[in-house]
Amino acid sequence: MIELRTLGTLNIEGSGGNSLATIQGRSRRLALLVYLAAARPAGPQRRGALLTLFWPEAEAAHAHAALRQSVRVLRNALGERAIRGLGRDALVCDSELLWCDAAAFDAACDAGRHMEALRLFAGEFLAGFSIPGAPEFDTWMMSMRARLQARAAAAATTLAEEADAAGELAPASEWAARTLEFDPDNEAAMVRLALMLDRQGERARALDVHDAFTAHLRRDFGVGPSPETQRLGRALRASGRPKAGALWTHSSAEHPPGSIAVLPFLNLGDDADFEYFCDGMTEELIADLSSFKGLSVAARTSSFAFKGRNDDVRRIGSRLGVSHLVEGSIRRTGERVRVTAQLIDVESGFHRWADTFEMPLADAVNLPGEVFRRIAPALEREVASRSRRPSRGTSDRDAYLLFLRGQFHLYKRSPADLEKARALFEEAVERDPLYAAAHGGLANALVALPVYCGVSTGDCLPRALETAALALALDPDLASAHSARSLGLAMYAWDWKGSEESALRALENEPQDVVLRSLYAFYVLAHAGRFEAALAEAAKARDADPLSLPANAYVAYIAYLARRHDLAEATCRATLELNGTFPLALWVLEMTLEELGRTSEAVRLARSLAEATQGSPMFTAHLARALARAGATSEAQTLSASVEAELPPKSPVWYWLAGVHGALGEVDKGLAALERAVKARSNFLVFAAVHPTLDPLRGSTRFQAILRTLGMLASDPEAPVTLR
Repeated sequence: MIELRTLGTLNIEGSGGNSLATIQGRSRRLALLVYLAAARPAGPQRRGALLTLFWPEAEAAHAHAALRQSVRVLRNALGERAIRGLGRDALVCDSELLWCDAAAFDAACDAGRHMEALRLFAGEFLAGFSIPGAPEFDTWMMSMRARLQARAAAAATTLAEEADAAGELAPASEWAARTLEFDPDNEAAMVRLALMLDRQGERARALDVHDAFTAHLRRDFGVGPSPETQRLGRALRASGRPKAGALWTHSSAEHPPGSIAVLPFLNLGDDADFEYFCDGMTEELIADLSSFKGLSVAARTSSFAFKGRNDDVRRIGSRLGVSHLVEGSIRRTGERVRVTAQLIDVESGFHRWADTFEMPLADAVNLPGEVFRRIAPALEREVASRSRRPSRGTSDRDAYLLFLRGQFHLYKRSPADLEKARALFEEAVERDPLYAAAHGGLANALVALPVYCGVSTGDCLPRALETAALALALDPDLASAHSARSLGLAMYAWDWKGSEESALRALENEPQDVVLRSLYAFYVLAHAGRFEAALAEAAKARDADPLSLPANAYVAYIAYLARRHDLAEATCRATLELNGTFPLALWVLEMTLEELGRTSEAVRLARSLAEATQGSPMFTAHLARALARAGATSEAQTLSASVEAELPPKSPVWYWLAGVHGALGEVDKGLAALERAVKARSNFLVFAAVHPTLDPLRGSTRFQAILRTLGMLASDPEAPVTLR
């Protein structure tokens, strides 16, 4: 057995312990061997991809000759069977004859043998190694280095958690320290280690860990730690022992006091279309109750998961983690509405408050406020005080009803619903041009159109920014308008600083809104490579709204962007347990399977998504890329060509075609497609600096020029992106 060690000191030894110096003396041939032995997905590697990696500047005949000569030398040194040809298109390394520590490390991680994996991880992958004139190989090497380092950190984290659960604090803190060693930017790992040390009575060491991490952030990135980490530092310096639960987790109580969920109001009238009004009342009441200081209100999506169901209140309370439920019904009779509402104590199942009242439909704009006014006294003993109740923003009944209809369709997010939402919001602002919330709703519908409908950004995002600006002129604190402005500045103007400022303003005004927090995590933090902070914010949103499909899927997408593919897959599958057809989770899972090397699964999933969307250009491009990654070159090229032939110049899908060409090894074509995406101002370019699908293109100077055009500078797919 020949041993190839790539983790730490690069070395290759024959079965007798003899060093194979003839190979080690030629870095390009050794690099070829490393690639064949360690690349993921494991197995056959296409000759065309090898030529691009190792001889990118050579003429075709010379490159083919160099590859043949390199393979011949490797076979002479290692044995004829060590590297085999599969037809004329691929080469494969025989793992039974050549053992590679990086491949063994991956296998141990895949099998959950974390201790074995970390024994193999002797150091950085190909430390100090490079090949002149092979930028694609350097890009692959950096990506591989980051991926293996991330897997080592994940393995150490698992061992730390297992030891901690077993009450073995000393080994737990040692593994936690290894995690931070592998991933020095990991804020959660630092917190875990500091808390473990403190529990062992080593507060001085815990403070040293905290302070060193804070200094690292400020020195290397020019930023401070999160508010939670700052609180940890203050707690460590105080006389009382810090509590992990208070800093980083939810209360363990099944029904924490001061917590409430509003279940969707039932529509008891004969008009099925009046459902939008009942949903709107529910959403408005959730927003109003969220204005209580100290009252934790379950997010909309989690509450709406129980719509139309007749579950026991104790089960609902347990599932949502709340101590109280509000439920009710609305019956419309002619031009009057009758509202019944009740406040239920989850633990006992008894009513704490109930009321019934009627009012004219003409006063609908005042109805949520009336429910709020009646229920508030019953909650006063649960909370210290409340802030001002949000204003309805209009006195025009019809404008308000149009706004509620628009919100109803906006939440559905299908192309048809988004177009309907846009039309309804436009009617609302026509009825009342000073209705800030309706302008905010319109801006959000407009920014969603490129993402969900493939609409050209130039056809909707400039107007979205104008509409958001008008909404903010009417109401400077309107969170929905700040959020729409943040998205528009990122997806169209490439104004990253302005986008972050607007996202933070939105969260400042609506801190409990999980949608705003998820969008901040995804579009502001993750796009800039600030993955640990992004994952923390996305997880916070998911934990606040555990039944929200988008909140769960955003955690998965950010994990995928961070190359934490095991976490991405697990989160996708957990999301799909809530809804097995949720497109975003299926899409992220398909891309993740590609990165995990399970290309046949990825192709099946990509094909089903393309079929489900009637062959949309975007999902057809995804299928083409999956096929290319699986080695089905001919079909991938055919699909890619069919999409490209019919794609309008302003389509945002040019971005995804760049990834297809990259997977096919067609770097120039991929860069040309990406340049067309820049010209079209594709909204997907937000993630150009970090998205794995563009990794094959990153070594090119043209790619770096594109990042400069976008205001991004990145040398490593996992490094934080510097924004101008």
